[in-house]
Amino acid sequence: MSRFYYLGCVFLMSLVLGLALFFIYQPGSVQLQLSDYHKYQCSTGSDKTETFKYLTAIPLLNQQIAESLCQSQAIASHFGHVEIIWKNRNQLTVNDLLNGNINLLWSRDHNLAGLLPNHQDYFNKLLDINNYSVYWYSRMQGAEYNKKFFAQVRIGLLANEVSQTHYLLPMDALKKHNIQTQTLDIVYFDDTYSLYQAFKDNHIDLIPSGASFDKQLDFSVEKLLISANVQAASIYLDNTQPESVACAVKHAIQPILTYLTEMDAKITFNYSQKQPCQIF
Repeated sequence: MSRFYYLGCVFLMSLVLGLALFFIYQPGSVQLQLSDYHKYQCSTGSDKTETFKYLTAIPLLNQQIAESLCQSQAIASHFGHVEIIWKNRNQLTVNDLLNGNINLLWSRDHNLAGLLPNHQDYFNKLLDINNYSVYWYSRMQGAEYNKKFFAQVRIGLLANEVSQTHYLLPMDALKKHNIQTQTLDIVYFDDTYSLYQAFKDNHIDLIPSGASFDKQLDFSVEKLLISANVQAASIYLDNTQPESVACAVKHAIQPILTYLTEMDAKITFNYSQKQPCQIF
């Protein structure tokens, strides 16, 4: 009896898993959910109890940025840990902004204004990222704006409807070319990490991203322009932080700024210290 019981359990588990995969990868507009937000945390080595929290929109170089912040004496003077979160920005709340739950934030003026009109009273804008181009990246050949091509590809977008790169601009481009989105096979993801990984794992044929996304790939893709010279984002630091922390942040995010500059993005610093940044 125990052997039959064991085989029955195995069969039942296989059936449940099979049904789950079946529904996840069915054609049509579906949304893939995560059980938790993606995040990375490290310790500064100090006895401080506060955690420096950075909400970013992209899953690039986050571990490197976090470790740089954790090694900073300026950060360790105020925080015991650093946590970088790349979650759906739709989850950002007014209370997060008012209560200091986020110290460093990747967003845009109009998005913050929609949550908190006087966000300038709580956050200083460190920099703007402009002159940014967005493309479709296709695993399939023949990428062009026509109904035939888009009808035969599985498209990956973010479920976040305020995401400029991964929702708004792609949807606008489809509308301008008279391609009806309700007829397309679109899969919506909770975050860019899952979106990019699905593309790399060949679960998705077509996704939007920045100008040099193909450099991260080990396979060939075709590119189709969505929009050029757009504002990518701004980075904000909560205004309770001293200049030494602002300097540490500037140093830590340099790798992502270098990456964006290589994509021809223009970086404009808006926050000036009274004293030049020192070694931190």
